[in-house]
Amino acid sequence: MIWVGGAIMLLVLAEFALRSPLPGRVAELAREAEWVGKHIFTPASILVLLVGIWLVHDGHWGFGHFWIIAALAAFVFSVVLGIGFITPESGRLAKVIEAQGPDAPPVKTRISRILMFARIDTAVLLVIVFLMVAKIGQ
Repeated sequence: MIWVGGAIMLLVLAEFALRSPLPGRVAELAREAEWVGKHIFTPASILVLLVGIWLVHDGHWGFGHFWIIAALAAFVFSVVLGIGFITPESGRLAKVIEAQGPDAPPVKTRISRILMFARIDTAVLLVIVFLMVAKIGQ
């Protein structure tokens, strides 16, 4: 829940930052979110995956159930989205902030793009939680 709840909280804070009159607030949140992603979300997601595999292996389920296959596919999608877009775009954002300043128009454009994909990623995480709870096809 740290991973999912944290992602939802970052989206809420991002909306506040986008509306904030404070100079550089959006860029500051972007830096903070990058740190949280690396130091909180990555270890939490790895732990969730490992514990989930252990529970399936040790429990009475099996990897052939729809809800397990769908949740693993969604997990892979989330990882690919993070590694393939969100992380590199965050790096590009940092370079734009350094070159043009935290309140430059391209900064808000890049942050808005990252937020769009972060919303998709959070929705995928919520689908995973639903699949784990509902166990559709068990």
